[in-house]
Amino acid sequence: MLIGANNFDTMLTNYETIVSKIKQNLPQTSVILCSLTSMTGDWAKNNEKARQNNVEIEKIAAKYGYVYADLFNPLLDPTTNELKQEYSVDGGHLTQEGYTVITDVLKPIISNFLN
Repeated sequence: MLIGANNFDTMLTNYETIVSKIKQNLPQTSVILCSLTSMTGDWAKNNEKARQNNVEIEKIAAKYGYVYADLFNPLLDPTTNELKQEYSVDGGHLTQEGYTVITDVLKPIISNFLN
């Protein structure tokens, strides 16, 4: 599950609501809660809020026994502390290269579910 950063103020409530209903109605379902991604350009001003929300998303995952996947750091350029330029078309939405990074993060997690 990946919810975008467009609604920082309500996203955690939305996460909690969705995850609790999945747990209640589909208790055997495996769920991966994905972090928000890092951002660059005009969107980079949201990186600190994204980090804070990611901490809470990880707590929600733990609370319900789900897996948390960190997508923020694998996309981060440590020299700028922002999303690597080549991973975004506009500072927030990912390029094919960016999605390749996410795929590389998620493949082993999904593979564990299938074994």
